[in-house]
Amino acid sequence: GSTDGSMEIINKYAAGHGRIKVLSALTNRGISENINIAFDHCQGEYICLIAGDDSMYPQKIEKQVAFLEKNKDFDLCFHNVDVYDNDTGTVLYRWLDKYEPTRFPQDALFRANWFFRKNNRKTPSGSWFGRASYMKHGRNDKRTTRYHEFIFTMGMYAAKPSGKWHTLTETLGRYRIHSRSLSNTRVDWYTHAEEIATTYGLAAVKFPQYGRRIHGEAAYWWFTQLLYNQVPRGSYKLY
Repeated sequence: GSTDGSMEIINKYAAGHGRIKVLSALTNRGISENINIAFDHCQGEYICLIAGDDSMYPQKIEKQVAFLEKNKDFDLCFHNVDVYDNDTGTVLYRWLDKYEPTRFPQDALFRANWFFRKNNRKTPSGSWFGRASYMKHGRNDKRTTRYHEFIFTMGMYAAKPSGKWHTLTETLGRYRIHSRSLSNTRVDWYTHAEEIATTYGLAAVKFPQYGRRIHGEAAYWWFTQLLYNQVPRGSYKLY
């Protein structure tokens, strides 16, 4: 569905490298469905994700492969990233300056933190690199777009609750934010809140064994929205 010449660039690379497979569609199916289709075609030992808001630094993949080759008991490897403002071109902070390194899936899934300590939170998808046999348990629900990673991660966790993750402290990529991603208009908030509610509701049905923790995570999201005055005025009533 791209209209910026992406397909022409991709086809040019594919023509010179026989191992590149191009999966295209006549219409834009969205990130959730595209990732599912891509995973269905993955045949290698590892899977690496990269999104439109992310950039890889040199040796990123090399160092993540080296870690997983050396540590066979780990399934997924992240790394630190620079978070930069696309509007100004400046780096705002490094991810691990704000968040604890992720070690286990539940650190990223169930991060309700009523004591407001430094949160565990997985780095953006551009840092993800893992064993295909593990990551293919993650499936997106096409009814979610902005918050699709929760159900995806739940799939991996439910398939292997003992799965081990590691976060490299070295900064090996860049994650972009821009004014549109930070928009807090009334319409955008309603859209985001609707998808949050949809995502947690779907997850609770898909993974009923974790329903209580999923509902607790949903309650925490609403609590933080009210606490930090994110809810547009007039959006709710207290009875």
